[in-house]
Amino acid sequence: MPALPHRTAITIPDTQQVLLPDISSSNVVIYHSFTYDQVYAYHLFERTRLRNHQFNPETDFFPGGFFTFASLWKEGDPNCPHQWSSYDYANGVVHPEGTLISLETLLPGFTSEDAEWADPVIRKRAPTILARVLVMSIRHSPIATISQTSSPTPVLPLVALVP
Repeated sequence: MPALPHRTAITIPDTQQVLLPDISSSNVVIYHSFTYDQVYAYHLFERTRLRNHQFNPETDFFPGGFFTFASLWKEGDPNCPHQWSSYDYANGVVHPEGTLISLETLLPGFTSEDAEWADPVIRKRAPTILARVLVMSIRHSPIATISQTSSPTPVLPLVALVP
């Protein structure tokens, strides 16, 4: 596993977390926890939208927590060669900083299967898949069978979720 080239960031592969300290207060250091899924979404956004100058503020959204992560990363080690982009709202300009860290270095132990579920395009399909599984589970459940005989509309709202 490559060492993380950042002075204060901590990766915890067992729990799939990245910890970044908030060093803005001199009295106490508070660590912020980011899941691998969150950080993967930040990396994907940075790689595909910001670094490629494909970000459109009218149609794209920053992943929640992106600016907090990027800010804590920079504050924790301003000399790290790997930084995250900033966005100038007034002028609509992306400012890439440093080089993009590799995903393997940033998220040790994160597999391609993990990355697939963290991909926002695939996540959009997840509710449909889960709804189908839920409907099938209910249809084959003894409770659903009892409910269907005692109630006129037991499972119909769930069936409406399945395209």
